[in-house]
Amino acid sequence: MTTKPSLPVIPSQPATYDVDYINSLVNALRLSFNLLTNPGPLEGSSLNLSLLATSGNALRIGDVFNFNGYLKIVRANDAYPLSQSGTGSVGSVTVVV
Repeated sequence: MTTKPSLPVIPSQPATYDVDYINSLVNALRLSFNLLTNPGPLEGSSLNLSLLATSGNALRIGDVFNFNGYLKIVRANDAYPLSQSGTGSVGSVTVVV
């Protein structure tokens, strides 16, 4: 079973300015932000995705949406229009009365 790693301990502040303390603090904060922005693997026995968007329009890369009952993932360089339409013509017709 995967467990989420714990956040690093923020060092206690010294009585005076100390370069080693600042470096330790910056390192602990960097590690904390990395853990918070990268949640890691997801495991579970069930998943309920309710109220999903029905179009990839205005979603971020990696977001999911429901397209006619299929779960789709927004990818870079793919178009997700809100509607689709098209027109066309071939040749011409002349009517003389």
